[in-house]
Amino acid sequence: KHTGYVPRSELTDDASKKPSDVVAVGDVLDLIVTKINDQEGIVTLSKKKVDEMKGFEEIIKAKDEEAVLEGTVSASVKGGVIINYAGVRVFIPASQSGLPRGAEMDSLVKTTQRFVILEVNEHRRRAVGSIKAVLKAEKDAAKEAFWETAEVGKTYKGEVKSLTSYGAFVDLGGADGLLHISEMSWGRIEHPKKVFKVGEKLKVLIKEINGSKIALSLKFEDQNPWKDAATKYAIGNVVT
Repeated sequence: KHTGYVPRSELTDDASKKPSDVVAVGDVLDLIVTKINDQEGIVTLSKKKVDEMKGFEEIIKAKDEEAVLEGTVSASVKGGVIINYAGVRVFIPASQSGLPRGAEMDSLVKTTQRFVILEVNEHRRRAVGSIKAVLKAEKDAAKEAFWETAEVGKTYKGEVKSLTSYGAFVDLGGADGLLHISEMSWGRIEHPKKVFKVGEKLKVLIKEINGSKIALSLKFEDQNPWKDAATKYAIGNVVT
């Protein structure tokens, strides 16, 4: 008796999508009635509101189970960012974004992030989440896994985190180690910045573990030039 009409704004939150990107002819949809016009015989419907209702049920369940969710950051707002998850807008405060204090929130827009739900207001259908909590949990797990197997003499792949005049701090994936300038080469190095860059990947050797401090080295024994020195530079040889 009535023709159902779903406005574009009630199909999805994503303004960049056309109706044909969301639904196709022949699709069976769950919809909610928002308005009835008996004179014209048209019923106005919403898919977005149904999605929100289902999504909010998932949000409540995720908070109860402390589950990790994944969604796309749709916008930067005052005090944080918004993540769209199953039709629900989840607010992530700046303090829970995982970014340093004072960082631009815009850098997160359009990125996919993992987060947990901190608070749910069922009456207002609002939720607050945290990216930082997931990052911390993953970092703690990596740290625990690292220390379970860490031992002197083992090699690890790491990333140069920062450089100083006396060496480089290397992220080993669960802990940071110091690669002292004297352990960077069998030869002499004037300054670490002349040899390495922040973000560079290295294969390093654990030379010493002292409590939580890790000393690293790039002086692998099989590359030790002194092993062949006696043969290469024997007494009496003439060398350049």
